Amino acid sequence: MSSLQNPSKLYWTLLAHSLCLTPLTKLIWDSALHRLGPHPVHTLTHQTGFWSLTFLLLSLAVSPVRSLTGFNWVFVWRRSFGLYAFLYASLHLAVFLIFESGPGLFQELFGRRYTLAGTASFLLLLPLAVTSTKEWKRRLKKRWGLLHKLVFPATALAILHFVWLVKWDIQEPLKFAVIFAALLVFRSPWGRQAIKRLRPRAAKTAKRDG
Repeated sequence: MSSLQNPSKLYWTLLAHSLCLTPLTKLIWDSALHRLGPHPVHTLTHQTGFWSLTFLLLSLAVSPVRSLTGFNWVFVWRRSFGLYAFLYASLHLAVFLIFESGPGLFQELFGRRYTLAGTASFLLLLPLAVTSTKEWKRRLKKRWGLLHKLVFPATALAILHFVWLVKWDIQEPLKFAVIFAALLVFRSPWGRQAIKRLRPRAAKTAKRDG
């Protein structure tokens, strides 16, 4: 059944996309009203990078959430979260290139360790965004799954980019690193076994509370 035939599904789809675009809408609105603070470029750079990492982690969280809850419908959002991560990463790179880069583009992108990590992360995300459609999945078959495992090193490099960028105050990137590590544990064989044991308990609790 298509979303047009299912008003409830259409409603939740529109709501979810609206929420994903809310950070971008707010940035555009604040920029138009000159409300980005004393350092607007820094605000744009930080916010686009923050939301790119957030959506990357959300895309990685979909499989553990589905395994734990049994809610198969959340799986359709893995692709959307990944594409929104790429959207915000593209904006993050664009802000840097337009407002902060110098005349030597190659040197700006690869000359410093934090820009090198960020550029490498973006280049790994690029083929994932291009091949995210069902048509590419059909063409690549088993290779599609192998290709899309690049999301793990891409996320790790994005977090490393954040750590090297802030240098000393690593509290915020550390939170992303902890969440990423937890998601990797959940996706490991040990983590999957733990989810299998937890899922019946979660189902019983939901049934009792309902």
